[in-house]
Amino acid sequence: MNLYFLVFHSGGFHKYDLGSRKNEDAYGTEEAPTYFPENVNVPVSLYWGQNDWLATPAVSFLLPIFKEARKMLKKWNLQDVLSLDTELPDVYDNFEVDWDQWNHMDFIYGIDADTLLYPQLMDNMARAQDEFYPLPQRSQKN
Repeated sequence: MNLYFLVFHSGGFHKYDLGSRKNEDAYGTEEAPTYFPENVNVPVSLYWGQNDWLATPAVSFLLPIFKEARKMLKKWNLQDVLSLDTELPDVYDNFEVDWDQWNHMDFIYGIDADTLLYPQLMDNMARAQDEFYPLPQRSQKN
């Protein structure tokens, strides 16, 4: 959870900030390096909800239209899932959990995750298995 708060504090998506001295040792620079979503070269599935305080879909429709709105949101550290969807080169699935109160903690503690999230997650895993790593077919002997 600490990494998520660092994202808000720094205004971007960075490696874990260890402090300037330890960053220098670990990363070769005083500041934690930035991750660039456009450089992610694997399929990514996004899962989110309307009440997710780390994904702000309610304001995302403004981002492609108004550059000033995008600057303000970044200034306020509001990173959202739909903006990430446009930055990632290979989004496998963008799934909004079908409950308007779903928030980020529900991914861990949600008592309805087994019906609201896990079926989509398991379906995506099965489809990805078939698409990217198909199991060899057994030959049938008669």
